[in-house]
Amino acid sequence: EEIRGYTKDGRAMFQNFVGNDTSWEEEYYTKGNIYMFERALACTERQTNGEKDKIVIFYDYNGYGLKNSPPPLLVKHLMSDFRDHWPERLQHVF
Repeated sequence: EEIRGYTKDGRAMFQNFVGNDTSWEEEYYTKGNIYMFERALACTERQTNGEKDKIVIFYDYNGYGLKNSPPPLLVKHLMSDFRDHWPERLQHVF
């Protein structure tokens, strides 16, 4: 996971490399994704002087397969956390 730049209007682009992960320890997975999500929000707010408050997330599936597929329940919990605690903070997800 990393911040890969900004959109034309200043929103941070958070890229998640799904195909590179092989261990799915729940606390590490959740905290790591939330940490990068919050970093992207902070980068957006800094880049736009507080005018924008949404980010763009890209999921890169190069190298993705069953061996590095996260458990569905883990992904469900992460998406629930985003929905419950950061509603309306995502501009787009690709």
